[in-house]
Amino acid sequence: MGAMKHLWPWLCAILSGLLLAFCFPPLEQSWLSWIALTPLISAVWFSPRDKKRPALRLFLLGYVTGIVFYATLFFWITTVSFVGWVALPFYLGLFPASWVLFIAYCATPQEKPGQEKSIWLSSLNNLRICALAAAAWVSLEWLRGTLFTGFGWNPLGVALHANIAMIQIARFTGVGGLTFLIVMMNGIAVATIKRLQMEVGRMAMRPHYDFSLTVVLITLTFGYGFRLTTQKA
Repeated sequence: MGAMKHLWPWLCAILSGLLLAFCFPPLEQSWLSWIALTPLISAVWFSPRDKKRPALRLFLLGYVTGIVFYATLFFWITTVSFVGWVALPFYLGLFPASWVLFIAYCATPQEKPGQEKSIWLSSLNNLRICALAAAAWVSLEWLRGTLFTGFGWNPLGVALHANIAMIQIARFTGVGGLTFLIVMMNGIAVATIKRLQMEVGRMAMRPHYDFSLTVVLITLTFGYGFRLTTQKA
């Protein structure tokens, strides 16, 4: 049990990397995008912090996810350059690693000593931190596509390319808008599970406005696209 306590965050990081890759060809399981980051977010929010080098451990968690993600996603580059396939994930992995550092220090609920109500029970706070996390991921994808002449292949929103109704919002937001919705949903899913665990223990189930509003936003996005595509048809 002691070993698993230290091992599970790294397993979560690997799992997120694989789930992210499975969203794209050749598997193209786009539905996984809505949950792909939940293992990594859980590891960042709930795993014990390293007392000696907390920032390094967090960075490496994100780095592992990035390396697994991009190494699996761009396996086909081996037909062009094996060295390129090996080197590329180690560079691209820096972006998920930076994202993990951001959410760990800027988008993680902070419990205060003596606080009667857990901050996890605040829908407004959960919406705020998840929106911050989503905005950070979108910003890093933009940076990835710009820095050093750019490598903008396969931002997370591209995973929804086959969902014609859902991608219609990109005419206003670009692919970044889709990415934002995906990352936002991942964060809210983790926060909702945490809230449910706390509320079941207290026998105090209440409406989860953070989850409801996020689902409504995604539903409205789909509904807009569906209406637009059916009108054209």
